[in-house]
Amino acid sequence: MRKRMFRKRLGATVISAAMLMTAVSGPLTSVQAEEVRSGIGFTYDFENNVSAPWRIYQETPAEVRTDTTGGTFNIEILDNTSTKEGMYDLGWAYRGITLKAGVQYHVHAEITADNDGSIFTRIGRTDGDGIDFWHNNMGATDSAEGYEGVESIGESWGLLSVTSGETLIIDAVFTPDELMKKGEWAFYFGGKGEYNATDCFPNGTTLHFDNIMLYDEESGPRDPYSPKSGQSTTQFAVNQVGYNFYSTKRAVLYSDLPISEDDFFLVDAQTLRPIYRSQLWDSDTSFTGTPDPQSGKFVKYADFTKFDREGQYFLSLNGKTRDSYTFTIEGGPYEGMLRDAVNFFYQHRSGEFIDQYYITSTGENISKYDLAEQSFDDTPDMGYIQQEWSKSYSSSSSDEDEYLLRQVDGGWYETESNAKSVIKGASAAWMLMNLYERAYMRGEEWRYDSSNYEIVTPEEYDYTPDILNEVRHELDFLLSMRVPEELKYELKSNGAPETENDTKKYGNMLFHQIQNSIYTPLAVHTYEYTNGAISKDMKRIIKPPTTAATLAGAAVFAQAARLFRAYDLSYADNLQEAAVLAYNAAKENPELYAPDEDVVRTGPTGDMNTADDFYWAACELFITTGEAEYLNDLENSEEYAFKFSTVLNGGQNCNTVSSFNCGNTAGYGNLSLILHDYMLNGKQETDLKTSLRSTADAYLKYEEENAFSVPYAGTKVEDPIGMPGDGGYSGYENGSNGIILNNAILIAYAYDQTGIYQYLEGASAALNYILGCNPLNISYVTGTGTNAVKNPTHHFWAHEIDAEFPSAPDGVLVSGPNSALNDPYVKALGMEKGKIPPQLCYTDDIEAWSVNSCSLTLNASLAWIEAFFSEGYEPYGHEVKDVIGDVSGDHYLGIADAIVLSKYLTGIVRLRVDQFNAADLNNDGQVNAIDLTLLKQMLIADMYYY
Repeated sequence: MRKRMFRKRLGATVISAAMLMTAVSGPLTSVQAEEVRSGIGFTYDFENNVSAPWRIYQETPAEVRTDTTGGTFNIEILDNTSTKEGMYDLGWAYRGITLKAGVQYHVHAEITADNDGSIFTRIGRTDGDGIDFWHNNMGATDSAEGYEGVESIGESWGLLSVTSGETLIIDAVFTPDELMKKGEWAFYFGGKGEYNATDCFPNGTTLHFDNIMLYDEESGPRDPYSPKSGQSTTQFAVNQVGYNFYSTKRAVLYSDLPISEDDFFLVDAQTLRPIYRSQLWDSDTSFTGTPDPQSGKFVKYADFTKFDREGQYFLSLNGKTRDSYTFTIEGGPYEGMLRDAVNFFYQHRSGEFIDQYYITSTGENISKYDLAEQSFDDTPDMGYIQQEWSKSYSSSSSDEDEYLLRQVDGGWYETESNAKSVIKGASAAWMLMNLYERAYMRGEEWRYDSSNYEIVTPEEYDYTPDILNEVRHELDFLLSMRVPEELKYELKSNGAPETENDTKKYGNMLFHQIQNSIYTPLAVHTYEYTNGAISKDMKRIIKPPTTAATLAGAAVFAQAARLFRAYDLSYADNLQEAAVLAYNAAKENPELYAPDEDVVRTGPTGDMNTADDFYWAACELFITTGEAEYLNDLENSEEYAFKFSTVLNGGQNCNTVSSFNCGNTAGYGNLSLILHDYMLNGKQETDLKTSLRSTADAYLKYEEENAFSVPYAGTKVEDPIGMPGDGGYSGYENGSNGIILNNAILIAYAYDQTGIYQYLEGASAALNYILGCNPLNISYVTGTGTNAVKNPTHHFWAHEIDAEFPSAPDGVLVSGPNSALNDPYVKALGMEKGKIPPQLCYTDDIEAWSVNSCSLTLNASLAWIEAFFSEGYEPYGHEVKDVIGDVSGDHYLGIADAIVLSKYLTGIVRLRVDQFNAADLNNDGQVNAIDLTLLKQMLIADMYYY
């Protein structure tokens, strides 16, 4: 039976979490645990510390802490404060259940608590109609105390009583009268509210769940769920998008066990015929014969660079099985990717309605309207200036004086919240402007004109290149974040004197960011905050000014001034003036820092070293103005002047193998100087370009030492800064995909300067890894590749947890593997830090914030590298060899091959090894009349030509 549940939809807010994948079942199947999502039956006894894919729901400010110690799943209630839905504000649910009509199902659960309380549980749909197929007041047996033998008590929604220290056993059967797709089994235990008059449990209570079962009569109870393990798969990891005609075309064959295969085939995906064969080769590095430490895999390599026929293909070990995802070989495999990557920024605009006309992809949504409708609203962005750094926000009148209320429209929202960070936004803007400036200095700025359709954005300024139009939206926000000279502003902490009276000294500095005063959960519309629907206590707050934010503004204002000068002289002049004023203000206040810890869960913000930011701003101002003052400043920055680093420390980085990011910005300045090397003297130019090459060489060395050719080596972190967790770790760090792409950008610059092909291929290898050539066989860009990520952590692209919200569009890069394993969902999967190879520390789930987040800076780096590879490259000299059937060895398939094979079979000629391999068409290790017959069939079909 089923009953209708008369309540509003569950407000799908979730614990922020990081997750991992430990095993991949194969290139053509899902990496998720599909066997337990079928709805036929499952059992969880938590002895293996695994609780995923059960999910915690918590409606802010309600909050819990979880673990799987002691053979039970434990939920500690930290805050049961309810906003409006009472018990539903805290919950624990298993989603994705499918139940068949007319089939009897058994439900079993055991719950113990250390305080008296009550709980409600249901199995039903997750869509808006709220139909329950079973709940704890329907068909309970005598083992459920208080409901002995009750078949149904109508529409009563009473909760089950839980007595401290005693185990509540739920044991029931039910039969759905219709099909239930994508439903959930949920337990609710929140505070008092609309649906319950008292709190379910007092704060500090820990609930212990055990032996959770749902099964039908036919299948019976299953063994306790544990992640798949021990199953060795041997398959190829490829760039799932494709390979350029003239690039190195390489795939990685990987396995959990040593690989015995020696050859591979390239198979036409349309005809399913093998048309190219060659030998696999071993790595020359230290992990030959042993697992690669970063992936935990044994590997061999398939190189098909010499094959350049356009088409769709897959790789096979025997010419018959499909052992890789399908990919293309063509002249422009990345066409359209740049548009989607840059369109990410349009869809994160603040202060305007997002028009579906300017959205470039639907993703997995029905239409672009799903992404445009109410994605962000056009309400003016008003925030109260905070006078001191604090995790909490006081709504006292002193904090909300009218003179502290400021309008800061425009800009790009961060993805997991409605924050707008000056530092992150400026970093992303710099990267987008740098890709344009690189094209401009090469005479190729036409690539980004509106007529070329590379960038899709509203035409606010008709003669300005579209990519600059998009960046201008962020620049205007940054300009609005300047502290006005007339503001009566006194910092009460943050390194400023407690009794400071000269409040005007902060004029022209930049506020650090604007954000919500309470945590922004997932699956909540922006307008639900602005109209007070979420919480009447929510305010927009502007964080105090910092030196780092001010210098980030100065740098991008100066960079933008020279780029906009050809299109809007007045705007360029305003930007240049703002850059000078901000730089001078930062000099007057060189040590105003943001704290290292989280602030209202918006992510770490601290950066106690601004020497790199001063250098970056000086570089941009010198290039734009040519004034000796700025040249002198950058020359005096001995740590950064005219040289790149291969290791970053400071900001949120500890021993990071990279050269630049939003917290370590000196590399930005040096890349800009390379574009304007004519402004440097001979020694400065030589030093800078020598450092560029040596740094790029170091990254190429890392690629050689890594099975999947990644220009990155991980890190060792003793004490994570600003991230929740339990100590340090070794391996890949938060945002590893962005680090890899930033390193690829530097390698690409080395190619620009030298034309040495190894640099081009080094950058290409990094993109191959991002697009699928990795040990998880997954493309880390949504909608890009056969097995692409689908569920980046995002507050609006939240379809995975709430069907009212859309899925992500195409072109979104996720942060990638993170060895820290420092959040609840990872622990729910039973993964242990230090026991998972770094490149496997990932899973695709919206709650996996530490591995699956998306951001402005990530997508800016993606856009840059995609712009680089969208340019195309000329042949570097190659020839096609090892063509299937090319017995004559002339690189053509024709009658000459049949003649040579016939002569071999009659003993007239002998075949070389390569000829023999080409003649063995059925791959049985012999060359005989069967092969001659197959060759004749190929010639008759005229399917192959060279």
